[in-house]
Amino acid sequence: MKTSATSLLLATIAIVASPTVAANASDTDPVPPVVAEVLADASTEAVLDGTSVQVDTAGVAIELPADPSEPVVLATDVGTEVTVGLPVSGEGTSQLKPEDSAVVHDSGDGSEIIPLVREDGTLQILSVLDDERSPTAFSYPISATAAVALVEIPGGGVAAIDDAGDAVIEIEAPWALDSRGRDVPTRFAIDGMTLTQTIDTSSLTPDDFPVVADPAITVTTYQYSYINVSRTYNWANKSKQLGICKVLSGAGGGTCKISTSYSVTGSANVDFGLTASAVSAGIGISASRTVTGTVSWTSPKAPVGSAFKAWSVGTRVTYQIQKWKVTKAGGITTRKLVATSSTLSAFEPVKGFAVGQ
Repeated sequence: MKTSATSLLLATIAIVASPTVAANASDTDPVPPVVAEVLADASTEAVLDGTSVQVDTAGVAIELPADPSEPVVLATDVGTEVTVGLPVSGEGTSQLKPEDSAVVHDSGDGSEIIPLVREDGTLQILSVLDDERSPTAFSYPISATAAVALVEIPGGGVAAIDDAGDAVIEIEAPWALDSRGRDVPTRFAIDGMTLTQTIDTSSLTPDDFPVVADPAITVTTYQYSYINVSRTYNWANKSKQLGICKVLSGAGGGTCKISTSYSVTGSANVDFGLTASAVSAGIGISASRTVTGTVSWTSPKAPVGSAFKAWSVGTRVTYQIQKWKVTKAGGITTRKLVATSSTLSAFEPVKGFAVGQ
């Protein structure tokens, strides 16, 4: 992948650079190491699908359209969807590059925008500034499931957060490099849900171009684990009463009878917005299971006024849920424990019943 990826950057610069810059470019021009690293880390899972490059890697499906007026779309396997608009006027040309999990957009204004997908599911959007006449500000309108705001985070990056303050996506701290791989001053600015990267090229010479910048966008996902799981089999669930009888008369006592049909469905306590089906799968039961049957039971002789109850029986599970934040950056996946729930319980019924007073 490294040879192909490096060729992508060199070919892009050589084809779309101004005549003056192109005349100075050659196959031996140095590629900034970090850029070569980014390109070499492009996913190998891309396919060409009509007018877009489709990439499905690391639990994220990403669509890179050929039409620059259409946003890049990221969708996770847990239902989060993110769209990122590109700072491309649409007056230039676009090339689909599925071999590099990328699309190259020539903006027609002295800059190129290259969205590509890295192996870990990160969306990297490289902006190439051909010369001193190139634009130096690139804006990305962003939307994401449940996201309400873009905020700065420690380290210089940005996150889109939901109402609870949890990150839906994270954007690494900005960087920009000149043709020799030297840092160029750059920063992010936030306006609502639009992220703008500005690159300060005021001190550069013509030989310092092209300049390459980013952002790198990662969809934040959350994983859940289950701890302190304990099971009790043939447990009488007294919250699911099936029937009751009471001894009303009889010299020296009497009997009573429970005769009824029942239908009982399981249940599972949840937390962190999880569904009961997700939790029951995590603890290895079927909380949605429904059992039906009949109760036909006569009590032993007991004093008048004695009451007997029939309850559903099944498996009771107690557990706690741990919520883990998963982030991917620079090819490294990290997991951080966010919270642990209180002790919860679930119930999976079986056919039958228990009786007691």
